[in-house]
Amino acid sequence: MHSDESIQLFTKLFRQLRKKWPHFISALKRAAGQDDQSQIAFRDFMSIVDKFKGKLTEEEQDSLLITFPG
Repeated sequence: MHSDESIQLFTKLFRQLRKKWPHFISALKRAAGQDDQSQIAFRDFMSIVDKFKGKLTEEEQDSLLITFPG
């Protein structure tokens, strides 16, 4: 995945979440690893996406997982 694709996926989520975006980002930060707060497990990321009613296709999820394994 190129950086353009990842930007497109996060833009897609931003458009879906709109007013919930700041809360979404806060939830991601809370779920981040204690040792490295810039990392979050993929399953935790997707759980938060689902909680906020964001939608990513299986292909998009696979692309993210390949690019950011974890």
